[in-house]
Amino acid sequence: MKKLRIFITLCVIFSFYSCQSKKTTVEKNFYQINLDEKYLIRDNEYYINGKFNFTIKAGKPLDGVFVVITPNKLEFENFIGKNPDDTIFSVGNMLIKEKTTETILYYNTNLVNNYLSASEENGSTNFSIPIKGILSMDSPENNLKLFCYAFCDLNNNSKIEKDEIQNIIINYSISDNMNNEKIHISTVGYKVKSLKNVENDYTIYKIKSYESFIKFKANVTPDVSNFGLLFDKKANFKNDVNYYVIHSTKTNNIFLSQPYKYINSDLLIFDIESNENSDVEYVAARNYMVKKNDDILKICINLNGKLVFPNLIEY
Repeated sequence: MKKLRIFITLCVIFSFYSCQSKKTTVEKNFYQINLDEKYLIRDNEYYINGKFNFTIKAGKPLDGVFVVITPNKLEFENFIGKNPDDTIFSVGNMLIKEKTTETILYYNTNLVNNYLSASEENGSTNFSIPIKGILSMDSPENNLKLFCYAFCDLNNNSKIEKDEIQNIIINYSISDNMNNEKIHISTVGYKVKSLKNVENDYTIYKIKSYESFIKFKANVTPDVSNFGLLFDKKANFKNDVNYYVIHSTKTNNIFLSQPYKYINSDLLIFDIESNENSDVEYVAARNYMVKKNDDILKICINLNGKLVFPNLIEY
């Protein structure tokens, strides 16, 4: 009888803790990506030759998803277990875009990612993004089979898990109305207020080594924005990358906007935009970095509709 009471007591304790464990278990979120059903040709594969909608459905509200498109199939299992910041789904690899009613999905050899966000401030369980088209940032291509990979950190643990990557196939044919679209390139803009040497015109500085960077800071300006953080150690300087600093003339009311290129053009264009008048003169600046193998664009400034090619000074 005593053994029976002990057995029953243990069963009750086990049941209690088992119930408590179930109560504290948080059910993980889930999501799916889809395009318009009328374009579906087989499971998870679509044929598109115009505009379409990219839909995200989730169990609980999501802020958005990262989307990478590539003509080459990826072994996405290689990303599982890694921190997203160490993969193609990092914020640093995200393309900056203009906010428009219809967006464009971009892809390139560096596997840039597009961020598709819900319009609601607190996220949404079902949101659809109107897509105007899909464009290559490297060169225009037609009639492609594209592999699309989406990622969302569903439990915010900064670790990629298998169910957090979704993939579909898009057979895509580019339409003629895409030829005049701008492709924005990510750069960092800032104001330079401490200058030792000021040029009389718009100037491009090309920095080719860590020693050159130190010389640039000594001869031109110590104000280098994110480059100062990137190169706090010599080991951080990447020899396969070209680093550019673009400076305006002295001003108190303009800034250089985020640059862009057109599909069939090799020009990287910086527009000039007005700013509030400043009491102190400064030089409007932007930092641009590009892998040497991809450094094919010519930098120019759009001055009231006229393209000006600044003087290039190498360090």
